[in-house]
Amino acid sequence: MNIKRTLYVAGGAVVLAGSVVLGTVAAQSEKAPQLQEQGPEALTVDPSSGADVTTDRLDNVEKDVGDAAVLAAEDGKKLFSLEISKITVARDCPARVGNFRLTPENGTFLILDVEASLDRGISKEVSGSADELFMPLVSQAFSVTDPHGVIDREVASESAWGCLGDDVLAPALVNPGQKVSGKIVLDVPYESGTVVYDPNSNGGWSWPY
Repeated sequence: MNIKRTLYVAGGAVVLAGSVVLGTVAAQSEKAPQLQEQGPEALTVDPSSGADVTTDRLDNVEKDVGDAAVLAAEDGKKLFSLEISKITVARDCPARVGNFRLTPENGTFLILDVEASLDRGISKEVSGSADELFMPLVSQAFSVTDPHGVIDREVASESAWGCLGDDVLAPALVNPGQKVSGKIVLDVPYESGTVVYDPNSNGGWSWPY
């Protein structure tokens, strides 16, 4: 199965017991030699609009806030979709429990408003049964880069975990046939840069903030 990322299909990597199972994992990327493995290939042109698809030096497909990021099969079938509709930079946040506010440990809270879905028939496209397949939405699936493109994968913290109530937070993962939405809180050192969804550190998708 050849899985490709495009502008209108650009998303993530389906996870089976913590490992990438979509597509064939290739050798180290020539474009991004700091990556241990190369992830799903990105098309150069969006087949729906004809627009060029651009990637950064870490092999992430570049997106704008509000763009749908989707992982698709070679025939164009959408397998996984992730949209970041809003990115909020915050100095503090309301605690999940109790009437007080938390401050970030790394400098800045980054609050992502997301919507995600995973195709019900994903097990027909990749190895593994439906009850083993999922996509992570935990903070550890994300990273940030500074304005110079330096990546920082340490975006989880106890303070970020304690932010906001369960009624507004996104679930930790998306199962086949599900469509979910909510907020994800990261704790980052940069007030501006890019946020990256790349759960397997082999090339994903990036949004500026």
